[in-house]
Amino acid sequence: MEKNKIYKPDDIITFGKNKGLSLKHIFRLQVTYIEWLIVHIDDFKIDIESFENLPKPTPTSYSSKYFGLEPIKETRDFDEMHIDEIYEFMDRSDSFNQYIDVKEIEDLVDKGDLELNPIDYKFPNRVKKINNEKISKYYERLDKEITKTNETDEYTNSDNDFQSDWDNNYFDDGLDIDQQSPEWWDSL
Repeated sequence: MEKNKIYKPDDIITFGKNKGLSLKHIFRLQVTYIEWLIVHIDDFKIDIESFENLPKPTPTSYSSKYFGLEPIKETRDFDEMHIDEIYEFMDRSDSFNQYIDVKEIEDLVDKGDLELNPIDYKFPNRVKKINNEKISKYYERLDKEITKTNETDEYTNSDNDFQSDWDNNYFDDGLDIDQQSPEWWDSL
């Protein structure tokens, strides 16, 4: 994951259970995973507007509470569950998404075991707030790096790197431009 990046829908995720997939693909089938990334991964931040301009997502289930908020007390083997049990589990919470990745969702859809319907979706305000705070910190860090680079450049450049008509023996740094000597003005 790149630290100094604001992710866009076409970016490919390089970690986690959906590694190798575009964020647009993940958004379409498992929007809560993107919410989870924003909330739990320090350097993960997105351009929310570009995601909200995508076609409506079709998640397996959606709760305004991101998955992982409600812990699941029992461990279940989903391969052994009947499809009706899976539906019931999905209806109770969005926690189902913790155990399944986008490719598994696609397999369930391909088998006819799962039907997906588009939902009207906007990122919840708490997720937007976290994302916006991360972006603000990102720009603050960038500003500090630029300032530090500029300060370093001032000290590393020799006098010969910067030449202007104003740089001559008559110019006095302690005076405003209108207070410079007649010799300085004549030297221009």
